Amino acid sequence: MTTNNDPLNQYSWWSSLKHGGMLISPARLANYFPAERPHIPRYLADRLRTAVQAQQGAESEKVQSALLDTVLEDVLGLKADQWAKATSVSPSWSQRLITGENLRPRRLWQGHTTQCCRCSLTT
Repeated sequence: MTTNNDPLNQYSWWSSLKHGGMLISPARLANYFPAERPHIPRYLADRLRTAVQAQQGAESEKVQSALLDTVLEDVLGLKADQWAKATSVSPSWSQRLITGENLRPRRLWQGHTTQCCRCSLTT
C-alpha cells in the first residue's frame, strides 16, 4: 500500500533520475523539494539538453563551464555577477587532495553572511 507520505512514490520524478541516491535521500525530499516537478519552459529544457550533450565525453573546461553557466544562471536563475568564476576564485578556496593535487572550485558564490556555494568538476 502506498501513501502520500511515501517519498519514493510521492517523488516519482526523483526516482527517474540516474543519481544512485548520491544527491539527497528520498526521506529528506519533502523537506527541500515540492512533490511536483517544477515546469521548465521548452526553450530552457532544450538549452540544458544541448549543454549536457555538448559536455558528454568532452574534457574541455570551456564546454564544462558552459554547462555550469546554463544550470546555475539559466535554470536556477542565479545572477552571473553573484559568482566568482575560474581564475577570479581566490586560491585560498583550494584544497589539497590526498594525491597531493590542489582542487580549486570553478565557481564560488558567497552570500551576505557565512553562506557559500563551491562548484568543482572533476573528470
